[in-house]
Amino acid sequence: MTQILSRPRDEQVMYVVETDSMGRTPEQIEAMEKNELRPHRLSKRDKAYAERVSKECASYPKVMYRLALKKGTPAGDEVAPSYPMPHDLAQSLGITDRNFKIMGKTRDSGGYVLVRHPYITKSVAIFINDDPNGAIDYKASAELEKKLKADGWVNNPNEIQGLPEHKAEEDYDPIPQVKKEAAQPRA
Repeated sequence: MTQILSRPRDEQVMYVVETDSMGRTPEQIEAMEKNELRPHRLSKRDKAYAERVSKECASYPKVMYRLALKKGTPAGDEVAPSYPMPHDLAQSLGITDRNFKIMGKTRDSGGYVLVRHPYITKSVAIFINDDPNGAIDYKASAELEKKLKADGWVNNPNEIQGLPEHKAEEDYDPIPQVKKEAAQPRA
């Protein structure tokens, strides 16, 4: 049997609406999904061009690395060439004791530390007609790479012999060993 109940007109009606973690209702979610960006459809010509470029650039241009230390201090490429590290940040990271160049030191400020990598980099690619947007001379690039490898250059910074070890923060104290007592039968 259906019952019809009436309530006063001045009473406020409340509804419960389920929302996701971003506060969107199911209707809002559905509407937003209809407006999602879809990737651009590539033509056969575009796909062929992309495949050709990926094959050509699989070997060259590439970068090679070589150790660069002066009296045990890293003297290679700058870590962030246009942004020297603030002295207080370098000090908190333990970098200031490595004799890096300090710039802009004043009475009130420690200045900025010009941090360097312990290696230098070199691009290995010889372009036809010296045009960086042009084609790469693969034979000449392979000869240059062979010559650089003979001079001690490597393909990955992890392969460099003699890199200074980064000293991590001090280790925690060892966990004390708890002696286990033999299990005694309960009375």
